[in-house]
Formats: sequence, structure tokens, C-alpha cells
Amino acid sequence: MRQPTAGLSLEGLTALDTDGRALPRLAQSWSWENQGRTLRLRLRPGVTFHDGNPLNGSFAASALREAIARPSNRALYSSLTDVAEVKADGDTDVLLNLSQPSAFLPEDLELPLSRGTQTGTGPFKVVKSDTSEVILDRYDKYYLGAPKIERVTIRAFNTLRTAWASLLRGDIDMVTNVPPEAVEFVKNDNVQVASFSRRYQYLIAFNSGGGPLKSAAIRRALNVAIDRDEIIKNVLQGHGAPSTGPLWPQHWAYDSTLQPYGYQPSLASSLLDTVPSRSVRLASIGAPTAKVRFTCLLPASFSVLERLALEVQRQLYNVGVDMQFQV
Repeated sequence: MRQPTAGLSLEGLTALDTDGRALPRLAQSWSWENQGRTLRLRLRPGVTFHDGNPLNGSFAASALREAIARPSNRALYSSLTDVAEVKADGDTDVLLNLSQPSAFLPEDLELPLSRGTQTGTGPFKVVKSDTSEVILDRYDKYYLGAPKIERVTIRAFNTLRTAWASLLRGDIDMVTNVPPEAVEFVKNDNVQVASFSRRYQYLIAFNSGGGPLKSAAIRRALNVAIDRDEIIKNVLQGHGAPSTGPLWPQHWAYDSTLQPYGYQPSLASSLLDTVPSRSVRLASIGAPTAKVRFTCLLPASFSVLERLALEVQRQLYNVGVDMQFQV
């Protein structure tokens, strides 16, 4: 429940636009000084934390220092490791002195700021938080205006089926992250389904340090053996788009001129034929001989990942690749 709670109650100095560029949030503007080694942030006026304290230079600097000190934040927002010092410059400005120029720091300043664990500046404030539910009341002094919704309650359910049943009974108003195969079960005249694209990928990461996956030819063969459109159709019920690389297609740095891997099973087979390796027999009787066998690590209790893995296994089997699972 932490993610939706943070989205309603906490804010960062910046926010990310759909194209990955930084937008003003608690900082209304920023500028570079000292040949790119100092970032000056100008704070938005009239912002207060949920405890009534104003967001000024000293409060913002203190909250930012606390956020940067957390190892989890430095892992998620890599530019924070370049910040050597955070200090206030009056009530309206915060200065970030860097150990080296760090062009992507404004984007990483979307990390949520808080006083303590849950006291933020967002439109809702946490009034109750335990393992069963989080209750947030609207923050009447929110700088963009008080929300029209008075209270939001976020509850955890042990199973998706229980959450859907509560939705259909009218006990709750909204369920998030409904798997594509379940949409038809919860859709009726009283339930509106809203779909949208999100910036994450399903992927299989290769360990290229040794074994058969050390070969670039084998890695290329595995890529062209996969029909991504078929995976979207069979596993995601059409809710998805083929992934072409580490950037999502609407990102400002995405290069649409680069050709992604296409589905070419004949090329996959020919590439595998050129790689010298010891052939292995696939498990089923009468199966073709496989020149490549590898093990795929699969997280437990993720049904979507299990179905994705089985579809990939089926497609690779068709070109003579034996992909085993370790859950």
C-alpha cells in the first residue's frame, strides 16, 4: 500500500513528464551554476507540510539531505550519489553542490520529500496507517487547492478475487492492477475499466558471463526467435506493446530510427546451427536435438511472469532451444 499512499501524500521537488523530462513541482524553477557543479532550486511559494510547517529553504534542505542519506533512494536515483552538499540559501532557494557534473539530477529530484516518515506536502495527509488499511484525509491547505474528495481509504486484500468481489458488491470504489485476463469478469454496467500504458517492461535478462549465453550469436538467435506480438496476444490479451530496448517509446531519448529485433525463426535456427556446441536431446519423445539449453530463474507466485515464461519456452522450443525453469 506504500506506493498509492506516497502518490497522494508526498511530493518531490520535480515531477517526471511522460517523455521523461523534469517538470516543476515543489521547486518552481532551477538553474546550473559553477560550471555545472551547483544546482540552484527556487522553491514554490505558499507550500506547507501537513504539520503546518512551511516549505522554506532550511526545511527543504533538511528533508532532501535525509532523503539522499537513504541507501534505497541512492539506488533508485543514481544521480544522488553525485550530491556532495545540500544547503539553504535564504527562505526560497536550495543549493546542491556536486562532486561532478550530473545532468540528470533534476529528473532524480522527483523523489518524495517528507518530514519524518509520512508528513508530506501532498493533497492528502495520512491519519491512520497499519497493515490492514491506510486512511488519508484531504489537506485543506494544499497549495493547488483542497481536493473535492474528503477521505481516501486504501485497503490490502489477500487475493485479487476478494478485491474484485468487494468491488462488485460496492464495498470499495476502485481496484488497481487488474490482470488483463480478469477484466471481463469485473466489467459490468456499474464498473468502468480504464486502461493506460505504464513505463515498465517484462524481460528475460541474459547472464553473458559464461555458458552458452556468452555467445553474441546465441543471444541474437534467442531474440529473433521470439514473436513479441504473439506474447502480447496470448498472455496479455492485447494489453501491451513490443519492447524494443531500455527506453519506453515516448521518452525524449528514444531513437525511433533504430530497428528492433524482428521475429525471424529461420534466422534463429541458422544462427544456432553455426555455433559449435554439444547437442542435447529435448525432454519429450521425438523432440528435435537442441544445441542450446539454459535455465531461467523465475520468481514464485507471479502468475503473469509464469505465463510469459511458458510462452517464451514454447517459442524457443520451436527453434530447438531448451529453456528450463528454476522457481
